[in-house]
Amino acid sequence: MWETSWPAVAAIVLYGINNFLDAIFVGYLINTKALAAVGMAFPLSQIVLGFGRLVGIGAGAAVSIWIGEKQAG
Repeated sequence: MWETSWPAVAAIVLYGINNFLDAIFVGYLINTKALAAVGMAFPLSQIVLGFGRLVGIGAGAAVSIWIGEKQAG
């Protein structure tokens, strides 16, 4: 199972590190209002990423079924 799940685990870890580094750089280099904006944008970006995964997985399944039907018949 690890062979198929490690890319997703790596992506989640890297995305978390990206958010952490954004917070550090914005907090130190700009100001607290910008840091609050980064904090508010994070849930929105998670929703967009989740919707993209939903569409991508659904479309991948639909295309796989479509290709399978063409090959079988």
